Amino acid sequence: LASGALLIWQNTREMQKDMVRKALSFGELTNDKIITSYEQFYVTENFLQFRKDLNPLLSKNTDISRIEVIGKSGELFYDSNTEREVSHVGDGRKNPYSIQRSRDIKPSILFEAGELLYLKKNAENEWLAVNQEGSPVPFITGKVLNVMVPSSNARLSVVYSLSYDALRERILWMSITIAALLLAGIIVVSLIARVLAAKFVRPIQELEKGVVRIGKGALGTQVKIVSDDEIGVLAENFNAMSITLKKNTAELLIKEALTKELNIAREIQENMLPKEAPKVPGLDLAGTLTPATAIGGDIYDFLPIKDKGTYIFIADVT
Repeated sequence: LASGALLIWQNTREMQKDMVRKALSFGELTNDKIITSYEQFYVTENFLQFRKDLNPLLSKNTDISRIEVIGKSGELFYDSNTEREVSHVGDGRKNPYSIQRSRDIKPSILFEAGELLYLKKNAENEWLAVNQEGSPVPFITGKVLNVMVPSSNARLSVVYSLSYDALRERILWMSITIAALLLAGIIVVSLIARVLAAKFVRPIQELEKGVVRIGKGALGTQVKIVSDDEIGVLAENFNAMSITLKKNTAELLIKEALTKELNIAREIQENMLPKEAPKVPGLDLAGTLTPATAIGGDIYDFLPIKDKGTYIFIADVT
């Protein structure tokens, strides 16, 4: 949207400048013809012939909405807006333009804000903005109301008022085109986003669900992701890890159960051994059992038998 607005703004400025340049060129080509026709036909009250000469000129530039013929002393001799059908009769009219501007030999443009800018051509035949003395000044930007082009006739000048209807129409079509391109861009981006979601986001979401299921105890959970990129490799490693985790967990449970049983067996074996050796005159007795593994298959005991003394019992499970 920002790019489109900037493009419209830039193109509008360029088209406005182009309108002014065309109006100036149009004025250079037509002002002498208009003044000659005015003096030949309008002044001699041959208004129809004058309009016949003027209408083809107006039709060649759709950006010109009005033509006025003015005198150097401030008289308005002809206005194409008010004299479309019949010529002006009655008292003379004053034009709304300054006499100084009317008498100046340099072309000038009047802006909507009231600024007046004079122009002259450089060596490359390009229009340059100048002040009344002819010194270069910055070119003002803005909406131009009219262009005044002096003619070779010392008494008359022609003012060309600009119409922005065609410009607005071009801007409208430009805006429609940009809006269509923007809409197409949004659709394309949406499709790309869906493709990327299918390719990257959804597999990652599947992996996330798999991790959550494993966290809840569903060991051995497998994710179904068919891809040959990094996410596919990650999915394969996840599935392998899940199977290994389930297997190792099962083995750990078996080992824990076996260890528990061995501990019980060791306690039983230790309880079967004598707590202390009997006192036998003339002997120092002691016994201990150290299994090679968690539990052994050996046993010993002291068996005092009445009237027969003390027996020492040593046995191996084998």
